[in-house]
Amino acid sequence: MSEVNTPVRDRSDRLPLSLGDQLVGAWTLVGPDDDAEGLLLLTPDGYAAVQLAGGDAAPLASVGPVRLDEAAGTLTFDLPAAALVERLGAEHQVTLDGDELRLHRDGAALTWRRARVVAA
Repeated sequence: MSEVNTPVRDRSDRLPLSLGDQLVGAWTLVGPDDDAEGLLLLTPDGYAAVQLAGGDAAPLASVGPVRLDEAAGTLTFDLPAAALVERLGAEHQVTLDGDELRLHRDGAALTWRRARVVAA
């Protein structure tokens, strides 16, 4: 029997990613307040790390689980820092457009952009 050395074609770029897969990574806050800065890290195992600073409020940071309901398009933060949950909100409607993530809640939206890796 002869060996077959036909390479396997990688078609992973053609597979649609789930919403959860698309959300994993680092995001920086870009709106709505130009004075505020923020960093959001979403992990594949369902955790978030959030830091918010600037604007009128004191800097806040927290780490905790998040729940994604892909069918409803909602992301729910279950963070232990009550002040951060009050400022960020618990449940958000998710809109994802390329590298821009919008978390909608009570008629307002926080806009995040996927963080870029900068080579040293």
